[in-house]
Amino acid sequence: MPRSYYEEVLDMDFPVWTPGALSIEGHLFVGSVVLCFSLSVISRYRTLKQNKELEDGTAENNKSRQKGGVPLAASKAELSAQPVSYDTLKLRYLSVYLPGVFGDWIQGAYLYALYRAYHLGMAEIGYLFVMGYGMSALLGTYVASMGDRYGHRFCVTMYGVLYSLSCVTMHSSSFEVLMIGRVFGGIAYSLLYSSFEAWAVAEVTACGERELLPRLFADATFANAVSAVVAGVAGHGIMA
Repeated sequence: MPRSYYEEVLDMDFPVWTPGALSIEGHLFVGSVVLCFSLSVISRYRTLKQNKELEDGTAENNKSRQKGGVPLAASKAELSAQPVSYDTLKLRYLSVYLPGVFGDWIQGAYLYALYRAYHLGMAEIGYLFVMGYGMSALLGTYVASMGDRYGHRFCVTMYGVLYSLSCVTMHSSSFEVLMIGRVFGGIAYSLLYSSFEAWAVAEVTACGERELLPRLFADATFANAVSAVVAGVAGHGIMA
């Protein structure tokens, strides 16, 4: 009788974790953190530059109108409104969103097999899953609201950092270390399904293009489904 996938996994020899040894998910999320940070810096620089140019142009316009006896004061909303094309918006959003959801999809299917490979009991595995989703449920509302205080870009970057730490802890067979990793993963899970969308809504609203949001989220949902399929195929290929 052919052996099942999980029986083969249980007999696999997993290498002992050493400093600097990252899993594939770890490499993906370290890259995601670098990508998020780089895009954040570039986006912030471009936004500040555009705001300054807009303010300078408005000031010149006010001066010219004041000379003609018609003073004009630009509102804050007018200063922040910057039209943007849909293709540019979609590229900026999906370039950050897709690496995040892809990393989540590619590791999710193998958590149980990994825990069994570490010879953990069913009760211990249950505690690990409960800890992850429990932390997401308990801290999800608070963590998601941090974007209103510290910025949604900061929360998106923290998602990459926390999920990277969660993946790194999976190299240890210690139940306590795995539990800490599930705490990180639970918090990151809340950020994944709150901060990305909130950031997009805030940016699009600032540009005065809210009518693009339904189309953007529809394309993001489709891309998320495609990334799930690709992650499943890639994960199977890696484990084969």
